[in-house]
Amino acid sequence: VINVSWEDATAYAKWFSEEKGEIYRLPTVDEWYLACNVGAKTKWHFGDDEKELEYYAWYSKNADSKTHIVGRLKPNRLGLYDMHGNVYEWCEDWYDITKKRKTLKGGTWGVIINTYSAIVVGNSPQSKNFDWGFRLLRTLP
Repeated sequence: VINVSWEDATAYAKWFSEEKGEIYRLPTVDEWYLACNVGAKTKWHFGDDEKELEYYAWYSKNADSKTHIVGRLKPNRLGLYDMHGNVYEWCEDWYDITKKRKTLKGGTWGVIINTYSAIVVGNSPQSKNFDWGFRLLRTLP
C-alpha cells in the first residue's frame, strides 16, 4: 500500500492486531535495519556492489518511475522482499528530538543513494506521499 501517513499505518496495525488477535506494529529503526541487513555493515543487505542492486531493489535505473508489486525481485537472507527501494517504509521512531517527524527507511524507486541501508529520512506523521508505505512486524508471544 502506498500514499499512507504514519497515522494511517499505525491505525491499520491496530485494526489488524484486533482482527488477528495478535500484536502487529511498525518496526523501530533498529528492528528495520536488523531485518534488512541481518548484521551486515554494507550499503545494502547483499553488499556494496551497485551492479547487484537491480536484482534486489526498484530504483531509478529499473523502476520506470513507479512503484512495483512487492516480491518480484530477490529477497534478503531472511526472505524479506523490497527492503531497498520501491517505497519508503514508516518506522515507529521519532526522526528528531522535537518529535515533529517520524522516521522512514528503505528508500524509494526515485534515486540510488536513498536505498542505502543506513539512510534515514523523516516527515510529519500526518504526511502522505506516492512513494511511502509501511511494513508490519508481529510481536511473538
